[in-house]
Amino acid sequence: MARPSKPAKLIAIEGKAHRTKKELAHRSAKEAETISGFPMKEDPAVKKDTVAHKIFQSTRKMMKAIGKDDLLYSAVVNRYAVISSEVHRLENSRMMSEELLEELRQSRDDYSNFKEYAEAAETIQATILEIDKQLKAKRQQLFSIEKESCMTIASALRSIPKTPETKTSALREALGG
Repeated sequence: MARPSKPAKLIAIEGKAHRTKKELAHRSAKEAETISGFPMKEDPAVKKDTVAHKIFQSTRKMMKAIGKDDLLYSAVVNRYAVISSEVHRLENSRMMSEELLEELRQSRDDYSNFKEYAEAAETIQATILEIDKQLKAKRQQLFSIEKESCMTIASALRSIPKTPETKTSALREALGG
């Protein structure tokens, strides 16, 4: 599989490209067309959720550093922040369930009937397993968003032709030259 094209800024920084100034100017112009020019916006629901808000802000900061703080990425980053917050809450729930299970094990002597103890332990363990299933699904969603976001940026750069289109006159084309 071929490597994706480098952005025009990177080519200019490296200073060792075989492309002409015209080709680089063309690439820069086409890259500018792949963004809206408006900064990302945070959804009100994300602003209310402190964890999601922090994740949105840090992700936006990173994307701004690479020149991708664009409104086109807002939906993806907002969704990523919300799911990350959900993962955080699920991890806290799992931790509390584990603590509850440990307290149950320590108070095992308080149960006169072993069957009651076993049922209580089984219920907590089933809760932990359910949380683990939800965490796995959420983490997979996060991974997909991360992967797709990177691929979207890369695919936007790959869609830019490396060389500008050469314009031929219609008369020359009709005459076969």
